[in-house]
Amino acid sequence: MGSALCHGVYAADSREISVRAAFPALYDLEEKGNGRVVFGILKDILGQGSGKKSQHVQAGQAYDLGDVEQLMRGVSVYSFRGGLQTLTDTLAKTLAATSNVELRFGEAVNKIEMCEDEDSLSIDTASQTLKPTHIVSSLPLPLLNAILPPRGSHARTLPHLTANPSSSVTVLTLVFAVPPNAIHPPGFGYLIPRPRRGYPAPTDVPIRLGILGTVFDSCALPFKSKGESEYTKLTVMLGGPYRSPLPETDYELITRVLAHLAESLQPLPDPIATRVWRHVGCIPTLRVGHLDRMKEMRDVLEEKDGRGAWRGRLEVVGAGVGGVSVGDCVEAGRRVGARWG
Repeated sequence: MGSALCHGVYAADSREISVRAAFPALYDLEEKGNGRVVFGILKDILGQGSGKKSQHVQAGQAYDLGDVEQLMRGVSVYSFRGGLQTLTDTLAKTLAATSNVELRFGEAVNKIEMCEDEDSLSIDTASQTLKPTHIVSSLPLPLLNAILPPRGSHARTLPHLTANPSSSVTVLTLVFAVPPNAIHPPGFGYLIPRPRRGYPAPTDVPIRLGILGTVFDSCALPFKSKGESEYTKLTVMLGGPYRSPLPETDYELITRVLAHLAESLQPLPDPIATRVWRHVGCIPTLRVGHLDRMKEMRDVLEEKDGRGAWRGRLEVVGAGVGGVSVGDCVEAGRRVGARWG
């Protein structure tokens, strides 16, 4: 079950993941239960837990949720009519309407530098040089490593930016013009655990698809067309720790995935809509020791004395630092700049 869960969240081999970094709630339960997760759950139910509050609640920074908390009671899955992109679209729209904010889209950052007087920073883009007082990076850590001052320059080198690998995931969405009960049983979907004999050795040709799981979107988030005719939507995830290449053409990939679904569920009608996304290096694998490595990185960023000290002027956040969920990234963004005076 653990390997299947890691396939669904991190698209990674569960044997490479730090439970403490990737599943902190599970780690805390094991600690409370003296090595037994079930005992930790029972202690929580009986009110014998440690009583620790989250970091932002301890700091008196609880979120103002209005009536959202009550609206979400009993809800396990939710989305927006326009998808989760609604969050980033709304954020961009709000920022664009703010007088002291300037947004620049599609402008690559070539490098970040610390001037030799160490009193100023600079960002070189394809068209200009910016002179900010502070910088926040939410880039994948290997990309950030490529644009920071090189080792040997007067700026302090940030450690561990390339310590964790990242998984590549292909996502295939299928829509069928039949109700969900004609294709699959009720439920969220299924995740496939690691093969008993381990992952197959990489090959140069696509022999095994490497399917990680399938989500029954129509059960989790049911929808109907304007004519009230029901449809079924499935999302299939592939890749991750399976290193062999997938079929290059979308047609071949869809054909082979449909054959897999027919074996796992039942014979399927032809889909009326399909879409394939091929995400390269999209999910970081938080390996054992990740939290300690990130603390060492933050210590370097916060150093105030000595040659090349960043003095807290660079903040590094994102999925490769504090967690891959939307909630983790929102919380990290909320804390950015808290120490800036």
